[in-house]
Amino acid sequence: MNYRNVEKYVTSVSSEIPERALEAVREKRVLLLVSESSKRSMYVFKSRDRDYLIIPGILCTCKDYEFNVVFRKNKLACYHLIAAELAIRRGGVRIIRISDEELDSILYEVIYDGFSKTLRRIVASRKSK
Repeated sequence: MNYRNVEKYVTSVSSEIPERALEAVREKRVLLLVSESSKRSMYVFKSRDRDYLIIPGILCTCKDYEFNVVFRKNKLACYHLIAAELAIRRGGVRIIRISDEELDSILYEVIYDGFSKTLRRIVASRKSK
C-alpha cells in the first residue's frame, strides 16, 4: 500500500467512498484558506469538533491517518483526505480569504489545540453576510 497515492485510491473505490466523506463534501467542510496579502494558503478539514490540516493527496493531521495509514498501513487514506480529493475534483472546496494574522492564528490553534476558534468565528461571520 502506498499511502501517498490518494487520488488513485479515490478513483478505485468510487463506489465505496465513505458516506462521511460525501457528507463532508456536501457540507463544504474542506476549506482552502488563502492569505490576502502574502498569498500563503493551507487546506483545513473542518470537522464538527476538531480541525485538521491537510496536504491533499499526501497528509492529514488526524489520528486515523497517523495510526491506520502511516503506522499500521491498513488503509490508503483517512476519510478527510478522501473528502478533500473529492471536493477538489468537484469544485466543492470552500475558499476563504483571510489576513496573514488570521492564517497564523488558525494554523497555531489547529496544531496545538486541534480546534480553531478563529476559524469558527470567520466561517460564522461569512455565513451571516
